[in-house]
Amino acid sequence: NFKVVLAGAFGHDDAAWTSLSGDYWSVLASASATFDIFTIAGSVEANYNDEYGAGASLSATVAEGVTLNLGGRYYKENSGDDTYQVAASVSAAVTESITLTGEIGYLYDEESGYTATDAIYGSAKLAWAPGGGYTSSVKATIVSGDNGYEDAGYKIESEFKKTFE
Repeated sequence: NFKVVLAGAFGHDDAAWTSLSGDYWSVLASASATFDIFTIAGSVEANYNDEYGAGASLSATVAEGVTLNLGGRYYKENSGDDTYQVAASVSAAVTESITLTGEIGYLYDEESGYTATDAIYGSAKLAWAPGGGYTSSVKATIVSGDNGYEDAGYKIESEFKKTFE
């Protein structure tokens, strides 16, 4: 019912032409707990560049095969800029092998010297897992671009996997 994940990375780069010259590191810790139909999760992250963040989510299985999720994230850049993000999604098992997921979110990102990014996004994902270690999905995302220097955009992603045991 409880899960804890700790991750870290450390590196060193002597290249004078990169901003990563010298030591660099990143750490992440996350924890989640499941209670009956609810899962609560949280995470924290930090890196060598005095940047840090935190996130949290709550998901609930509201009916057989239907899950609602609400999450948020805060990130502080070394420039002093703040990023806030909140999203809600619903995932539904349409059949034993097909799952549909829809998500809508809001992102606010300060940019020193620029107008802040203020975007709304939405996505839809169709996943198929027929068995035998094979899974596939296709996902479409649309992002608003109402901040004066970023255009609206879209992205289509696909994934195909086969695992062998």
